[in-house]
Amino acid sequence: GALVTVWIGERITDYGVSNGISMLIFAGILATAGIYFIDMIRGIGAGGDEGMKSFWRLFAYIVAIIVIFALIVCVENAERKVKVQYAKQVKGRKMMGGQSTEIPMKVNANGVMPLIFAFSIVSFPELIFTMLMSENNKVLRWWQKWMGTQSWVYMIVLCLLIFFFAFFYSQIQFNPEDVSKSIQQNGGFIQGIRP
Repeated sequence: GALVTVWIGERITDYGVSNGISMLIFAGILATAGIYFIDMIRGIGAGGDEGMKSFWRLFAYIVAIIVIFALIVCVENAERKVKVQYAKQVKGRKMMGGQSTEIPMKVNANGVMPLIFAFSIVSFPELIFTMLMSENNKVLRWWQKWMGTQSWVYMIVLCLLIFFFAFFYSQIQFNPEDVSKSIQQNGGFIQGIRP
C-alpha cells in the first residue's frame, strides 16, 4: 500500500502539479474533514437550537480553515534575504567584483518532513505491538491508553518530536558553515558581521 502511494505521489510530482506526497496527505485530510462538514450541514437542516449550533459550528469551521490556509501560505512564502557584498579585486587592468547578491533563506525550509518523521516514530511502536502481541497484552493496552491519539502524553511527545526534527532537519537542509566557507572563498562578506 505504501509503495503504491509513494509511486502515485511521485507521478503527481512528475506532472508538476505540486509535491505529490503532500497532495495525497491533503486529500486524506479533506476526505476526513468532509464527513464532519456534511454532518454540520445536516444539523443545520434539523432547525431549532441544534440547527443554530450547527450553523455557528460550520461558520467557525470555515473561518478556521481560511485562517489556517492564509497562515500556511504566509509562512511558506516568507523568506529573509541576507545581503552579501563581494570585495573589489584588480585583475590585470580591470576592476572585478564589487557587486552584491542576496541569499534567500526560507522561514520554513523543512516543509512537512519534521511532521512525517515525528508521526512515524510515534506510530511505529504501536504497529509493532499490534502485530506481535495479543489485544489483552498489558504493554499494548498501556501504550494505547497513554500514547493513543487522544492522550495528552501523546500530544506532548508528538510536539517535542516535531520541534526536535524541525531543528535537526534544518541543520541538514542548511549548513551555515558550508555557506560561510563558500562566501569567504569567493571574497564575499555579510555587512555588519565579521568575516
